[in-house]
Amino acid sequence: ENFDDVDGEEETTFKDIIGETLKFTITIAGAKGIPRSLRNNVNVSYKFFTSNHRTVPCQSRTINPKFNDTFQVKMPITEEFVTFINKEALEFQVWGTSDQVIESKAPLNIEQQQEKERKEKASALEEAKNEGEQNVNKIKSKVEEELKAAASKVRILKEQAESKEMELKQRMMELENQLSKRNTKVEDLESKIKVLESTIELTEQKKSSTCIIS
Repeated sequence: ENFDDVDGEEETTFKDIIGETLKFTITIAGAKGIPRSLRNNVNVSYKFFTSNHRTVPCQSRTINPKFNDTFQVKMPITEEFVTFINKEALEFQVWGTSDQVIESKAPLNIEQQQEKERKEKASALEEAKNEGEQNVNKIKSKVEEELKAAASKVRILKEQAESKEMELKQRMMELENQLSKRNTKVEDLESKIKVLESTIELTEQKKSSTCIIS
């Protein structure tokens, strides 16, 4: 925390005092020549090794803001710090807000507020309308797909029914043909039976006549 033990006649580097604590003060008095478009809420930030700091934004709208900011830095001297201090520099960054941003955040009068609310409501209604149309289109598309699927299913069932009907008609025709053939056979058999009966009857009559003559 103090370097009284270090011989002032010799050049001392940070490597010589590793393990000690470094204390110093950074003072930012102000800035000059800020662009007029960024002269609002001007502030300064910087990073020094592990130390970060940002000034309070200047409340006045000016290109030459005053800060009078003082910041105490206290950090141990390590090998990492020595490497940093040999390669890096203390860099300050100046920040400001544009006039357009400030104006956009400025309070509105009653008429402006009403106009803003009217536009927001109109935008909300338009968004709701678009969303509703999208939902209707989705539902319509889904219904059309379901109707197409149902129509396709009906068509398939109709084709299956027609095919089954054709099969049944063909089967009935086959059965009718078979029945017709059987009827023909039965009629033929009946005709043969009648012929046979007639033949038997004639034979019996002949036998009877033969017996009488005898």
